[in-house]
Amino acid sequence: MGHIEPGVFEGVMAVNVTANWRLIRSLDPLLRQSDAGRAIFITSGASCQIIRYWGASATSKAALDMLVGVYAAECAHTTVRVNLYNPGPTRTGMRKEAFPDEDPQSLRPPEAHVEGLIQLALPSCTMNGEWVAGDQP
Repeated sequence: MGHIEPGVFEGVMAVNVTANWRLIRSLDPLLRQSDAGRAIFITSGASCQIIRYWGASATSKAALDMLVGVYAAECAHTTVRVNLYNPGPTRTGMRKEAFPDEDPQSLRPPEAHVEGLIQLALPSCTMNGEWVAGDQP
């Protein structure tokens, strides 16, 4: 943790935590006016594992998980449903940078997650406060 530059740590927190809090803060009134407001946040398995040199990412995703969990609890008695989606290892540029020796073709492409995300966005989705694993084929 001591090797992380302050700007890098702050930037990761800004993207993974603060930006999502700002979305909640700004969009909560609109979601509550909807008959079926849905908020889906992208998390990572890093949020619940201790991985050397992944401190900023893991810390920010753990904070996001808690932020979303609290928001889901606050929405429990409304029509808003709030969930976390963990795509698992996915063929992205960020993944390639983090794991340069990994065969990208062994990973699911981002579009493989469309159906799982759509299911969480549907009015028929009753899940709330769940951590949904999207890495199942």
